Amino acid sequence: PSFNSFSPDYYSRNSSSISFDETAECPEFLGKLLQPALSDADISLLQRYAGQCLLGCNPSQRLLLLRGTAGGGKTTVANIIQSVIGDHNVAQLRPEHLGERFELAHYIGKTLLIGVDVPGDFLNQKHAHKIKTLIGGDQFSPEQKNKSGRPNIKGEFNVIITTNTRLRIRLDSDSGAWRRRLSIIDYSLPPTQKPVQHFADQLISTEGAGILNWCIEGAVQLLSELDTTGHIHLTSEQTERVETLLCESDSVRYFVR
Repeated sequence: PSFNSFSPDYYSRNSSSISFDETAECPEFLGKLLQPALSDADISLLQRYAGQCLLGCNPSQRLLLLRGTAGGGKTTVANIIQSVIGDHNVAQLRPEHLGERFELAHYIGKTLLIGVDVPGDFLNQKHAHKIKTLIGGDQFSPEQKNKSGRPNIKGEFNVIITTNTRLRIRLDSDSGAWRRRLSIIDYSLPPTQKPVQHFADQLISTEGAGILNWCIEGAVQLLSELDTTGHIHLTSEQTERVETLLCESDSVRYFVR
């Protein structure tokens, strides 16, 4: 990446509020938040997805599910990524309302959809299948309240979901599409014995520019990977998590097979 002067060629309405400093680092973010809780492979996946969120689009057409230990750092990570992207670029994902008239209009101008500490039926809602439209590159035209006409929106939102439980998905005989859309990171280690209050705000305040650089590096890695293979690479363990979740969500069919 290179730092360039202002130009209308780089027009964007979704800038980050973090100032760029190419020399900045984030030792506490890595050493105290990520490395004690996650494997190197999961940190790599998280970095590439955070980089994708920074791009403002979803070329991998995947959502990121952070699940596991309560107090393990999932929500802190999600809050930090949200702060780097910019709160003005983020909307709350509410699958139970995706079938309502004006819900999709709330996502106009946003790039990242967040679901934090969601319950076990979050992806088992009646309209949860619409999430695939929001990340899969499909076109849709949301109805806006008190406005005539419907803008055409491309479903290229990034989605991050955190949960303390094992979710179930409303598959509707479309496990293949969900398989292509899911990436999962598990937090299985015990939570820290001495949590830091407002740790996300503290890290953004002291290491925000370094975390931004970490995300930029992840974006570079992701784009190179997509250019080479056409998809985001998952390890065998990460792939197994997706397969297990799909089997748990369709347990009767899986048992009969």
